[in-house]
Amino acid sequence: VRGGEPSLHPHLSSILSMLKDLTGNVILETHGRWLLSKNRDEFKELIGFISTSSITIKISFDSMHGLGICELR
Repeated sequence: VRGGEPSLHPHLSSILSMLKDLTGNVILETHGRWLLSKNRDEFKELIGFISTSSITIKISFDSMHGLGICELR
């Protein structure tokens, strides 16, 4: 699942769950900003779902995402 930023979709957890049921192997490509501590409350459902499933997360570190050195670390 990629293109744009998937984590911005309000129903991403449901979409990932359906894909998991259909294929068994799901890869989510993201900039990963939702993993930063300042964003965790907003993305609690998504983080909880991913932590209990075997979905592969591919994090794209790209200058276009505007992440600073501290955030990347």
